Amino acid sequence: MSQAIDYSKFDKIEVEDSDSDQEVASSPAPRIAENIDPAPNATMTKDPKSGRFIFQFKGREIYQWEQNLDEVIIYIASPPNITRGNQINIIIKATNLQVGLVGRDEWYLDEPTFGTVDTSESTWSLEDGIISIYLSKAHRGEMWESALRGNRAVQLDPQSKEDVKKELMKQRFQEENPGFDFRDAEFNGGIPDARTFMGGVKYD
Repeated sequence: MSQAIDYSKFDKIEVEDSDSDQEVASSPAPRIAENIDPAPNATMTKDPKSGRFIFQFKGREIYQWEQNLDEVIIYIASPPNITRGNQINIIIKATNLQVGLVGRDEWYLDEPTFGTVDTSESTWSLEDGIISIYLSKAHRGEMWESALRGNRAVQLDPQSKEDVKKELMKQRFQEENPGFDFRDAEFNGGIPDARTFMGGVKYD
């Protein structure tokens, strides 16, 4: 079990005013529930309303995240004075994500991603104080047990893994059988892997 990253650096980055443009999806204030096996000072919880997982360090929300067949989406509340996209520095690599402010040496996040990212299809945007980072999965249908690997001990618990596997399979069934509604579908026995089941998930 690895040591938790020291996220106190989040509190040390000072913010200055500056200008420019950018865009995308806002996030409501989460209701925290379902504590999931934490590393020291770090927890992952699930918001029962949005279905997103929330990573916290020392009681402070660092980011929220969710996934579908194609991508993992990370939501970060931007610092108070950051209102323009050109104030933010985000570097998406195949196996690493860096999030910080333009002109600053420190990073908010600088961690390996759980899975491999297709950087050509990944992007990010800023809207209403929320940075939304869209990491396109290089292996479509793969289940990520966490968005980032900075705290290896804070990953999905066994029940949450099963729930996510179920959602990914239902998304795949819905995609392959558009005339049916799989939202309330249940599985008997073990839930198959959405990526490999019956010859593997299809790519567009």
